[in-house]
Amino acid sequence: MGCAVGTVKFVIFIFNFILVCLGFGMVLLGALDSPMPDELSKIPEFANELSITSKVLIIAGAIIFVVAFFGCWGAVSDSSCMLFLYALFLMALILLELAVGVYVYINRETVEVKLSSELKKWIKEYDNDTNAKTVIDNMQYKMQCCGIDNSGDWIRSRKDLPASCCKEKSGYCPQSSAFPEGCLKKGVRLLTEKVKKYAWAVSAVIGAEVVTIFFALIVRNSIINQERRSYA
Repeated sequence: MGCAVGTVKFVIFIFNFILVCLGFGMVLLGALDSPMPDELSKIPEFANELSITSKVLIIAGAIIFVVAFFGCWGAVSDSSCMLFLYALFLMALILLELAVGVYVYINRETVEVKLSSELKKWIKEYDNDTNAKTVIDNMQYKMQCCGIDNSGDWIRSRKDLPASCCKEKSGYCPQSSAFPEGCLKKGVRLLTEKVKKYAWAVSAVIGAEVVTIFFALIVRNSIINQERRSYA
């Protein structure tokens, strides 16, 4: 079918290889990492809010492996039907990835409200629950924050600040030495930064998928035209 089509087929193979690598990376990212910062991951009710992101990454990455097979098989066997299915699956995958992105964007403010609610609950249980104390102390010390909005949240609920509100764990933390930033804003900022990394990774995958769809449809069109000429 000509050198040009052969070149396009080669490009499809290259982009399929790129997609397989990106798909493998997405599975690893979803399985081994989380959009939730480590400092906030110990708050289960809040961590579950973004667990869907990791699940979608694993599912999308696994689907890419299967879809890549359709692309290679369609190009090698000159099957216009297989290439059409390949392009269709990739389009569906792009829609899935975009849907998750829209979901995260729409719920960004809900996440902040949820985090604020969970922090209030855990801070309230700080002196009565060993697990709550461990989680809050670990979060405040690692994130270098104090209270929900500032150290005043602790002063209003107890006489003194937890030692984790200060850089030096001396057992006593004067308010003048406490971390100035509250954990709510710090947590939202860390979460936003991590989600942005996920967004860039998914954007790269979508870009590769769009290019691959374009070339797959070119080859499919060439195969259909060739078949029409052979019947003429």
